[in-house]
Amino acid sequence: MKQKDIIKKIKNKKATICIMGLGYVGLPLVNAFCNAGFNVNGFDTSEDKIYQIKNSKTDISEVSIKKIKKFINNERLNVKSDAKLLGVSDVIIICVPTPLNDSFEPDMQYINSCVALIKENANSNTVVILESTSFPGTTKELVFDKLNDKKRNSFQYIAYSPERVDPGNKKFGIKNTPKVIGGMNKESLKLADMIYSHICDETILMKSCEEAEMVKLVENIYRQTNIALVNEMMMISDKLNIDIWNVIKGCSTKPFGYSKFLPGPGTGGHCIPLDPMYLSWKAKTKNYFSRFIDLSTDINQNMPNYVFEKISSHLNKSSKSIKNSNCFIVGVAYKKNVADVRESPSMKVISLLLEAGANINYHDPYISSITIDNNRRLKKINSTKISKLNINNSDIVVILTDHDNISWNTILKNSKIILDTKGLFHNKKDKQKNLHFL
Repeated sequence: MKQKDIIKKIKNKKATICIMGLGYVGLPLVNAFCNAGFNVNGFDTSEDKIYQIKNSKTDISEVSIKKIKKFINNERLNVKSDAKLLGVSDVIIICVPTPLNDSFEPDMQYINSCVALIKENANSNTVVILESTSFPGTTKELVFDKLNDKKRNSFQYIAYSPERVDPGNKKFGIKNTPKVIGGMNKESLKLADMIYSHICDETILMKSCEEAEMVKLVENIYRQTNIALVNEMMMISDKLNIDIWNVIKGCSTKPFGYSKFLPGPGTGGHCIPLDPMYLSWKAKTKNYFSRFIDLSTDINQNMPNYVFEKISSHLNKSSKSIKNSNCFIVGVAYKKNVADVRESPSMKVISLLLEAGANINYHDPYISSITIDNNRRLKKINSTKISKLNINNSDIVVILTDHDNISWNTILKNSKIILDTKGLFHNKKDKQKNLHFL
């Protein structure tokens, strides 16, 4: 197929889009392209995930599962774990995880698996776009180079466009968030721009895939370092007996030169804790050591330990030991109003408390149960209701995630000790002696 034929199919919405990976990034893309009028193939190697989607059981808040079901029923959407879908698709977008291994090095197994399947099943004139976050050079080294060898016809249309999903954000989604795109060549960039222009209000075209890959990393490094900075300012302020929440309130009145970031129990989710490490790792391959990134990561990863020490301190002041104490945790998701515990600092705090012998109850309206690795033994804990009795029976209540749909007044009125890591009750500070902050 010639380029002009591909262009025509994309313009007329006759191109079939295949999304590889149907998680927090992939499924919203499926929804967006179906809404735009494209036929979409959804591919995932997990049979369980395919079953969940087909039976309307996914919990991704950015997606209307009723719409997904409708698209499946009217045959606009085909969801399978069959790699043959790749061979009947004109565009393939890779949206798979890029975790770190135990040595904090990028684990590229999922991208490599996708590329191998594309090479085996797809046509060489297929447009291939990578959305997974990774180090600069990933698209060229792991996608373009591996799809272009002497064994078969070359794939020329390859691009990179980083996902900018912000789970739980009701203001910004795929449509009104500018879409950054980089191409391996001018033709790739042009085709990717045409594809995303159907679902995005604005596209930002970069000069290379490496630039687009770097955009995503810089965005999250900016957040990681600023969160680490305000966490360190909080710890210093605590030593100096200064109210950091009032300080931030004062700083926020400046209309220029300041962006508001808040302290907390640590960073979570797939992006902020992990993405900076991709660049740090890549820099080390060039004999450059990023002290700034590594220091920020170190500060934020150690915040759960700081929270643990605060819990211990407040219990000790009430003549309580952590061992055998009853700790009630509010919120285990990594951020408010989402059902996601990936890299959640709450899970790390709970693990530390269990290791110290504490009894744990928790409440999270989005997470019905969690499993904690407690001294190499898996411990399952179910979410508990917030009630006067449950709060009264707790030695300390620790607020780690500030979901909107929580009975905060019940907590405020019935707790013996409250450790508020989110500054939720800061305006009540002078009225309640049992209220404490980081």
